[in-house]
Amino acid sequence: MKRIWLKRTFWTVLILVIALGGLSVWLGPSYVQRSIEDAAGKELGRKVSIASMEFSPLSLQVKINGLTVHAGGEGRLIEIEQIDAALDWQSVTRLMPVIKHLSIKKPQITMARLDANRYDVSDIIERLQARPKGGPGPAFVLNRFAIEGGSIDFDDRTEQTRHTLRELRLRVPFVSNASGQTDLDVTPVFTATINGMALDLSGKLKPFRDPLGASLKLEFSKLDLTRYLGYVPFALGVKLASAMVDGDVDVTLLDSKAKGMTLSAKGEVTLSGLDVRELSDAPMIALSKLKLDIAALEPMARSIRIKSAALEGLDLRVVRRASGLNLAALKAPLVADAKTAETPAPAEVSAASAVPGGGMKFEIAELLMPDAAIAFMDETVTPAVRKLCASLPKVSHSRSKV
Repeated sequence: MKRIWLKRTFWTVLILVIALGGLSVWLGPSYVQRSIEDAAGKELGRKVSIASMEFSPLSLQVKINGLTVHAGGEGRLIEIEQIDAALDWQSVTRLMPVIKHLSIKKPQITMARLDANRYDVSDIIERLQARPKGGPGPAFVLNRFAIEGGSIDFDDRTEQTRHTLRELRLRVPFVSNASGQTDLDVTPVFTATINGMALDLSGKLKPFRDPLGASLKLEFSKLDLTRYLGYVPFALGVKLASAMVDGDVDVTLLDSKAKGMTLSAKGEVTLSGLDVRELSDAPMIALSKLKLDIAALEPMARSIRIKSAALEGLDLRVVRRASGLNLAALKAPLVADAKTAETPAPAEVSAASAVPGGGMKFEIAELLMPDAAIAFMDETVTPAVRKLCASLPKVSHSRSKV
């Protein structure tokens, strides 16, 4: 009798699962699709559309094909070819989302900066910021998160330039804020090409633990500094005609509630093709290559230690005029935004300069400058005096503070 009851129960449950599965496959995707489009559109204040959805109830897998967030006017803000996600049945027993995998294929983002402080997505950001602040988020486990083939187009209309990000790839094997798993390392891998510059970032993170810890390896090449001059928060006193940077740097971040944030970096940075000119276009500094071997860079402690600095092909033009040395134009103004603010009064300048610990401490163990040339011209006398110093020797154990 007991065996017959078990058989009937088993077949009843099996038929119920098959029936519900079939019903969800038939009705579920269209209903869920409309719900996602309506909810996301209401949240973002933009039209959201989905081309199609696929749902497998037994494997708890869903695929969203052709997700589009439309722009405020014409065009599209976000396009995603496919979102593929699957829950693990452990979600039922652990009473929290346990995600087997989550992949986002070929996301394309198109953005624009309309003026100095306004973007075409500013309204979306303001809507999200206006939401009531909730408590800590629910616990979760995420396995195999990936973004493949992403791209971003950024139209900076204020600077009349465009920035592109191509071949974006992000992979995170595992991340969780569940109890007992916050001490596990999160190991992301990020690669992309930004304005032609290859960027490779990998490392270890602990994003849900106090103190928060992060150790990142940052590799980049062909970074053209001239493309980012428009984002410097003050008016430059010189022209940067050319400058390319390559780097292989290890960055360590530690943030604790008790001690605050500390940041340090070490590695190699190479600056090549440097050409700095006066605003009149007169040459000031030219450099074939500068290779820095950084032992420790600690910006919050205002300290930098350099193992070696090798300069190749340095051509420095120093000019003394009645207004002072031309090199004074290299100093950044004390006002954060010199484009709109007035120059501080002399009393304000001296007060700012007198702040204890305001300088940067640095140490260079070895300085190499083969084939260097330094020209000096004094225009305060008649006739002008010209001097030249070339082929400077190696300098070791140099320490200074500025």
